[in-house]
Amino acid sequence: DYALPVKGNHKQLEEDIEREFDTTFVDESDRKIFLETIEKSHGRIETRRYSLLSAAILDQAKEWAGLKNIGKVMNESFHDGKKSTETGYFLLSFDEVERFAQTVRGHWGIENRLHWVLDVSFGEDDCRVRKDHAPENFSTI
Repeated sequence: DYALPVKGNHKQLEEDIEREFDTTFVDESDRKIFLETIEKSHGRIETRRYSLLSAAILDQAKEWAGLKNIGKVMNESFHDGKKSTETGYFLLSFDEVERFAQTVRGHWGIENRLHWVLDVSFGEDDCRVRKDHAPENFSTI
């Protein structure tokens, strides 16, 4: 199974998915296709809204083996009185909105833990190696 983010790497696909979510009614009371989570930590309140639509509505659906749904995540964050909103779109090979939410959140958990190891254990952010290919070489070592 897969949950692939769609960004500028597939501009037309991203625009088509965004248009589908803008024009298709998502019943927020239907727990099969909509989930909202609220987290309070580190002085922030984050509300995430996960929505699913059938991928059959996309012209490009047949180009992706096993594609079943398209997903949208809207993240609203309040921190120090400021609001920020981010939206992400995904290609999904499964049907469960809960699994979609766990997959997206799990990805960030892995990335955050990896960054912590690189920064705290290896001091990556303090490294001043900058010339030519030295940063890549040093990172590989």
